[in-house]
Amino acid sequence: MKRLALLLALILCLSACAEIPPPADTAPPRPVETTQPPETTVPVQTTAPVVSDSFDEWYALLDFAEYPETNWLRNAMGCVFTTPEEIDLEFLFYAGFRDGSWDKLSPESEAALIDQGFWRDMDLQPMPVSKIEEVLNSTFGISLSDCTIPDGWGYVEKEDMYCSNHNDAYFLENFTITDVEEDAETVRIHYHVEGYFYNTATGGFLDDVDMTLTLERQEDGSFRAQSNVVESADFSEYEALLDFAAEPNWLARSLGCIFEKPEDIDLYYLFYLGVEHPGSWDDIAPESRDFLVEQGFMEEFDLQIRPVAKMDAILRETFDIELKDVAMPKEWRYIEAEDAYCSNHSDAYFPGVPNITAVEDDGTHITIHYTIEGYWIPSSEEFMDTAPLVLSLIRNDDGTIHAVSNLLES
Repeated sequence: MKRLALLLALILCLSACAEIPPPADTAPPRPVETTQPPETTVPVQTTAPVVSDSFDEWYALLDFAEYPETNWLRNAMGCVFTTPEEIDLEFLFYAGFRDGSWDKLSPESEAALIDQGFWRDMDLQPMPVSKIEEVLNSTFGISLSDCTIPDGWGYVEKEDMYCSNHNDAYFLENFTITDVEEDAETVRIHYHVEGYFYNTATGGFLDDVDMTLTLERQEDGSFRAQSNVVESADFSEYEALLDFAAEPNWLARSLGCIFEKPEDIDLYYLFYLGVEHPGSWDDIAPESRDFLVEQGFMEEFDLQIRPVAKMDAILRETFDIELKDVAMPKEWRYIEAEDAYCSNHSDAYFPGVPNITAVEDDGTHITIHYTIEGYWIPSSEEFMDTAPLVLSLIRNDDGTIHAVSNLLES
């Protein structure tokens, strides 16, 4: 009997061991992917088509937060801004902190707001300064002092807070992410909105618009919003703005100069061909001709004449600066009789035709991304086969446009 019991125990042991699989020599095969997308906790946008799984994390990042919290990155998408300091506080904090009530105010604060034009029978959106500062710092990396306080806000000193007073709501309800560009420092989320209230520039409503939200990665894994701009797919307006055929086009001429601010513009290359091309030795007085020859000018070469008054007018019209604000090229010589600066060469210099690749235009600030084939960089005396550049312009209230900077993209 003992032998039989031992035999049965041995058989059971071997059976149990047989069910344990041997260790695999290679990694297990990957599960077969199906065409059915995985389940996600991201809410489906009611007006958006089904999107690629690769955008799920960005939809989650920009999702509406549960009451009473607020997703400030999502709120930022309802504002058009090219720098954090331009964020429209009225629309960013349109709902306040979603915990407002007149009953939370002291009687003197309530009276102060009514004196500022607030209505007791309309909702109150209180915004403590400390909370505003916290949001601006964590979401944009700025402080309240960097921004413009909306005209419609009232301030109550006892609670140290701003308030707004309305019963309606404003938020970006639905959007469709179309593309995401990301690197170690920056994420650009391109998205489409079927209906967008273009508050910053025109106060109008756009039926269909493509937008780009630019975020900056932080060391703790969070993101800060850097800009939210309207993209442009039709570049004809901007191509006309930089058309060389529309002579004299000084905005187009400025593409041949690299400058961080208008005062840095290189007059030597901007006015390389003079102001009125072609110039002529016959256009100056004999004494001016003699003076220039004494200065080393050669009559067999062309003369480029730049009257001070005309340069001043061009600089004011194109850059909103004056001649006195800019460094004078050492190659130029001044002739007093004509009140003009001259140079002496027979070659030509002008940038090639720009190939516009993207435009960000919020109604006030215009950023034109473009390339030029065969580009000479005057400051470093380098030649680039294809130069990626970005031209920054500002549109004034009267419709005129001034150049702010023109820089290499990288």
